[in-house]
Amino acid sequence: MESRSRGRRRLGVAVVVLLLTGAGVGAAYLLRAGPFAPTGPGFAPGTSGGFADGQPVRFTATGIYLCTPDVRSFYPSVSAAAVGSACEEGRADASAVDQVPQWALIPAFAGATVFGTVAHGQPNGYPTNPAVSTRSALLTDCGAGGSPTACPDNPSTLYLADLTGSTYFGRNGTPDGVFPLPAHDLLINTSTTFPDVQWGTIFVLVFDPYIFPNRTTGLCNDLPGANASLTSDCLSSVPALARALVTNSSFVASLARCTGCGYTPPGYWGSAFAGASREAAILGAAPGAPPDQLDSDLYVPYSVAPGAPAFP
Repeated sequence: MESRSRGRRRLGVAVVVLLLTGAGVGAAYLLRAGPFAPTGPGFAPGTSGGFADGQPVRFTATGIYLCTPDVRSFYPSVSAAAVGSACEEGRADASAVDQVPQWALIPAFAGATVFGTVAHGQPNGYPTNPAVSTRSALLTDCGAGGSPTACPDNPSTLYLADLTGSTYFGRNGTPDGVFPLPAHDLLINTSTTFPDVQWGTIFVLVFDPYIFPNRTTGLCNDLPGANASLTSDCLSSVPALARALVTNSSFVASLARCTGCGYTPPGYWGSAFAGASREAAILGAAPGAPPDQLDSDLYVPYSVAPGAPAFP
């Protein structure tokens, strides 16, 4: 036991350089290995799921998440009382923390149900899936923040600058722009085994339900009506995400025009996406922006191992 502890301490001060590669993605990241403060306010130990290199993986939370810099450093007009302890989406300081990027895949096609609150009709934390005629629950890696299915050591709320003043303001009992952390899947651009590091979060809106991966298999062929042309960009790998970010989908465009089908058009997520027909988009980023460009102040420490965990 003592030998293992000494080994982890040595790992905790080691600095390594990781080269991440993928279709349309490539950058060197300086990162500091863990362990990171394993106990303290807000820390909930446990495991959650995600995807790496097209395969399901298991994440083990190892410390307290960071929201840095503070929301008000990006949005000084926002009061401390209004934001509370929320992390933010919209801007980031990529030099604030030694990190490796992770992509939080939000099923934007499910509209407000991604916030998982009673007000939005989803107290279990999972959104509903409008691609399924029964509107059944869409089982994501992480349920909405504050719900029974939320991932361990995730913040409960998120300040979404793109949704300030939205018609959904007030429905969840929070100040303007503050929402429960949306339900999401997690994607990383590493091998299926990776040490304990800080992961910087990039929020991705997924508009096409047919490329949203199954959390236990990583496949995208289990929805009614799915076919190869709609699932070729299944978002269980970063190269697939890079393609989805620049792929216009006639399927998404047709869903956006659909009334009464349960689909929420991209315009709900901010004026930048009004009329969009791309399969996916990074929240707050212009079309064509680098896929690995951070868009939030949320950093979460965990280690990675192969295989899906036991989900709630």
